Amino acid sequence: MQITKYLAFILVLLSVSASVRAEDVQKNIISCETKMWQTFVGSQVDIEAFQRWLAWGYLEIDSTGVLYYGQENILMLKSLTVSSFTMENPQVRTLSPNSAVITANIKWDGTRNGQKTSANVLSSTIWIKRDGKWQAQLHTETASSVQK
Repeated sequence: MQITKYLAFILVLLSVSASVRAEDVQKNIISCETKMWQTFVGSQVDIEAFQRWLAWGYLEIDSTGVLYYGQENILMLKSLTVSSFTMENPQVRTLSPNSAVITANIKWDGTRNGQKTSANVLSSTIWIKRDGKWQAQLHTETASSVQK
């Protein structure tokens, strides 16, 4: 009987531990996504800070369907300024112990090549954990007409 109680206790402990880890992943990924978007805000994109969030081989597919590889993405960002952004309805799904995906509705205002612009996109980013650090591996955006 004691062994049964002990095993039941261990199972409850493991269940609680897994639940806490899932909550931590959600908080961490939302925080990472927010901090990565914050690198865009200001008179110019903080390229160095942005690059620190990227995994090797990072890809981006923007809302117009253009695929950017690494340095191509950096060149595009040099023509962009973002004055503000909002992230609505972020949802995180754990894919594996070292990967997760976040989806959210992102609205931003700014300029591209000196022209005022704004966007409302459905955004998704796949995050991977390497050497204890979350990094973005793939980011996609789809034009959205969602109004809240």
